[in-house]
Amino acid sequence: MATPHPTVEAAQRLDELPDLLTVSEAAMILRISRSTAYAQAKLYETTGCGLPAIRIGRTLRCPKAELLRLSQLD
Repeated sequence: MATPHPTVEAAQRLDELPDLLTVSEAAMILRISRSTAYAQAKLYETTGCGLPAIRIGRTLRCPKAELLRLSQLD
């Protein structure tokens, strides 16, 4: 069984998390698999739809503000 990511586990509320999250951290918050999160982030890079992510060098980061916005959708 996978152990929770320390950053996500330690934060009691979303506003305590860093402004840019790894795709794995975003997946834990959204309760989706890591592979689904990466697939959605790649889709976002190419089409603008999917898990909002920005590329910094070779890494992908998900803005916390976009995750909060997504969670407010009806």
